[in-house]
Amino acid sequence: MVAGRWRASSGRGRGLRIAAAVVVGATVGAACGDDDGGSGLTKEEFIEAADAICARYEERLDALGEELAADATLEDVARLFLDEGLPLFREQIAELRALEAPEADAEDLARLWDDLEEATEDLEQAVEEDPQGTLSGELDPFAEQRATAQEYGFEECGSD
Repeated sequence: MVAGRWRASSGRGRGLRIAAAVVVGATVGAACGDDDGGSGLTKEEFIEAADAICARYEERLDALGEELAADATLEDVARLFLDEGLPLFREQIAELRALEAPEADAEDLARLWDDLEEATEDLEQAVEEDPQGTLSGELDPFAEQRATAQEYGFEECGSD
């Protein structure tokens, strides 16, 4: 997951790291079914393609976290998260949505992408209204999706 990779010894950008971990950790998951559904990618191919997307976005988010100055305020973290972090999350969800899901999992994955987009909107609103409370590390609105992603078999998406 992103959170561990964003932690610097100075602790800078902690809130952005936490927010990134929340969203990135949950970007893939809740699909059930077998992988012999006919058209589309197999489950294994889908996992491989999705994990590649998640790894690429984790690198981009890591780099974004490194942009923060050592003396960054919570307001600085919140602004960077809102201005640059959330657009990356939305791009990632769009790329994951564009993958050809295994036929047996397509409806579940479409529902997941919808849920993630809605949760991202909620997270954005929460950061705007209460950056301290939202970025404090207590919030994890995607815990269930992260667990499901791990159960599904992803290694990068939803990993700790």
